[in-house]
Amino acid sequence: MDMQLRAARNEADKVCIIGAGSSGLAAAKTFAERGIPFDCLERENDIGGLWNEATETGVVYDTTYLVSSRRYTGFEDYPMPEDYPTYPSHREAMAYLRDYAQTFGILDRIQFNTTVESVERTDEGWLVADRRQHASAPLPRPRHRQRSPRHPACPKHPGQIHRRDHAFPRLSQREATR
Repeated sequence: MDMQLRAARNEADKVCIIGAGSSGLAAAKTFAERGIPFDCLERENDIGGLWNEATETGVVYDTTYLVSSRRYTGFEDYPMPEDYPTYPSHREAMAYLRDYAQTFGILDRIQFNTTVESVERTDEGWLVADRRQHASAPLPRPRHRQRSPRHPACPKHPGQIHRRDHAFPRLSQREATR
């Protein structure tokens, strides 16, 4: 696949968030609040990560419930609703994440259907190659040059890549209750 490099300086100063699950949403909200430029790349057509059963990467079963209480699972600055049960279902967890993203204006800042092809460390930071998926065929997409964070609100660290790269088979209701 022939990909181009983005030369624009402002692209090089962005942070790249890979995935729009709970951690990606929290990172996007925090960076937006602090004025840190970012790209949030999500390979699916929706948010939620493993909590979204409607996507290829969603790994929850129909009977999945949180094993931690809503009090300790919700974000500190945005608690889960009091009318949720003590241990919310995966559907309630997904509704909570969607509400969080809508409340903080994150949805329009996510590049959906964008697959990260590779991440390479360079002297300047990270080089992230991605490919945007369209309805019928994948189209090449430029690489993002991402520097290691050097923003006063985000101290420099060696950088870390988090990637969920394995899938679990879904069980039917009958198999899950055996």
